[in-house]
Amino acid sequence: MSKSNNNGKEKNNAEITVTSPRLDTFENYFKNQSEKTKKDIKDLSTIQLLRVKKDVWESFLKIKDITFKRNICAKAFNLGFKEVGEHLGMSAPAARDLLTEVLEPKEHLRIFKLAIMLNVPWQVILKERPIEESFKTYMEYYIDGAAKWIKVEDINSESKEVKSISGYVIQNPSNLFEDEPEKITGRWVKSYHDYEYFEFHLTRNPVFDEPLIKNILKFFPSTKAVITTFTPLRRNIRSLWVVFDRTPNGYKKLWAELKHRDRTILHWKAT
Repeated sequence: MSKSNNNGKEKNNAEITVTSPRLDTFENYFKNQSEKTKKDIKDLSTIQLLRVKKDVWESFLKIKDITFKRNICAKAFNLGFKEVGEHLGMSAPAARDLLTEVLEPKEHLRIFKLAIMLNVPWQVILKERPIEESFKTYMEYYIDGAAKWIKVEDINSESKEVKSISGYVIQNPSNLFEDEPEKITGRWVKSYHDYEYFEFHLTRNPVFDEPLIKNILKFFPSTKAVITTFTPLRRNIRSLWVVFDRTPNGYKKLWAELKHRDRTILHWKAT
């Protein structure tokens, strides 16, 4: 058990105050969508965006400014124009236009793949008034060519093929999570410097007992942490992150940010 004292607590709270995204940065934008309030959000760091609370982030994802949402979501995942372009099969300048200027791409497959990269329902970044009923499904993953179909046993070896973020339809998730249906979706996220993770989109909260943790470690032997967190705009979906290091103790840097975010739980970590 770690020791605590008032000085340490005050220091920790001071650090959180400095580095956490201020709620009024977004609230000011919601009240007045001006260039000044947009710039305030653009000035937030990737780390600050990672900490944004669920309700605030979902309110942001419902604004009408499609290209602004694309740009901020990309920054939240540490994605530059080069990485987005490589994944979508387009040049970096074309990717820049897709994120900041062009409302609708000529090839719609690209918007589905971009939605997977940005972890949002596809209508959120294509339509000013998305149909919220569509948020319940992961239709963007099932469009031919948008995501790769894979068995849960093959996910770990797939890591070496991923450069930034890739989406998957997992055909036999019950081999790992016994109560899951025939198919679920997931993503490899390798866009951050210090860590990477595979994100499962689960239809229910699993019981994190010893057999489940052992099973996860069997499929993913290099696991450093197992975390669940919210999935934006998907009310009944829980994201489970199997986290790996890219630098020594990289997963600790991820948890240092996520622990300030609501609805997030660390279920297991390497000793």
